[in-house]
Amino acid sequence: MFEKLTKEYEKHDLAREGVIIVSREVIRSSKKIISAVHNDKLVDAAKYKQKILKEIGLMRKQKDKAKTGSYSVAIQEYIEAILLLEYAKTGKILEFSNFGCTPDEYIMGICDFVGELQRRAVLKVSKGDKKEIKKIYADVQKIYDGLLDFSFRGEVRKKFDLVKYVMVRLEEIQLELKLRK
Repeated sequence: MFEKLTKEYEKHDLAREGVIIVSREVIRSSKKIISAVHNDKLVDAAKYKQKILKEIGLMRKQKDKAKTGSYSVAIQEYIEAILLLEYAKTGKILEFSNFGCTPDEYIMGICDFVGELQRRAVLKVSKGDKKEIKKIYADVQKIYDGLLDFSFRGEVRKKFDLVKYVMVRLEEIQLELKLRK
């Protein structure tokens, strides 16, 4: 009676372990992309992007067999990293349809991306790049305004609340820059 169940369980467990292992690599690659972007090493970031796309492909092959929390976290980190890389290259924010993910994963990824935009703005202060800081603020404002129509709960709500705090911090940065004149 339990022989078939045991085989199915072991097969599922093996797939789950595979997803967990690859999700760790996705998270690691995401961090490398973010670091490379903040250090103005876009060529390196593009190399990590190629690696992460392969890792995402491996994870997606297994996701139906082994749904894990680590899968969703890795997707969010991937979204955050790719949003930042594309923003640094083009000044544009990639839309939900570019990622093949759930709405929650995209929203949580874009909220984390806003945190990276704050970091980018702080780095731009040291370079005196007021134009980029204004653009970042305007884009964070667009994201915030766009997310206002949603009714968030739980973890998504916490991440959304952080967007508001980043917006306030960016306003403070702009005020400080004006006062320096």
